Amino acid sequence: MKSAILHYKLGTAYFNLRNYFGTISTVTVKSGREETISGEWYLIEPVPGRKDMFRAAPSNTAIYQIAKAVAEGIEDRADLKFLRANIYLNAGRYQQAYQMYGQMRDLIPKEDRALFFHYYAQAAFGVGKLEEYLSLLNEAIKLNKAAYQPMLVEAYLKVAEQYNQAGDLAKYIEYLNRAVRESPQTASLHLKLGNACEEANRYADAVMHWQMVLDLEPDHPRRLELLTAIAKNRARMAPPATRPS
Repeated sequence: MKSAILHYKLGTAYFNLRNYFGTISTVTVKSGREETISGEWYLIEPVPGRKDMFRAAPSNTAIYQIAKAVAEGIEDRADLKFLRANIYLNAGRYQQAYQMYGQMRDLIPKEDRALFFHYYAQAAFGVGKLEEYLSLLNEAIKLNKAAYQPMLVEAYLKVAEQYNQAGDLAKYIEYLNRAVRESPQTASLHLKLGNACEEANRYADAVMHWQMVLDLEPDHPRRLELLTAIAKNRARMAPPATRPS
């Protein structure tokens, strides 16, 4: 058990040093299984189409040492499961992290639940589950508003940008609107939303948000550009002139 505790301490030390998986190698292990220890290697996943070949992390890494601690008898408690999922998350292995968080949701003690939902949310975002990302972040906010409420605007912007990259202008505007409602005094948000509204031919909304930029920051560095855009879009809003009969 002393050896298991030592491996656990090494694992947390490597985690704090951000050495999650280290330099990954390809190794051959007959009848090996992913997410297990084999000698001085942690078998991450099989190499597709290659029998008995695995991508593996060396022993001087967080994931190896935590797995070794469990293999040598330390209880696979909720905090160890949480740490293992966090290793995968921080290494950008979002699919595995997302699955791990889902499996331990009911095991996390009350004092760690806000942090758990925060990390679970990051994993959900990593696998493209945008609505779930926001839902999980809101769970964290309910449990610790002071710590996680300030993250909500950035979360809305991240989701908005995903929709923007996907070419979904309506959803892009929807989530920019949510960000603006959360932080109505932020000029940069109104600027983004105004530009998006112009792209959607919503000229009145574009003018309103650009004007808000200037109201909030009268000396905005793009003041002249915005004044020109406001005038241009107001002209677009004007009804066509009628010829006298």
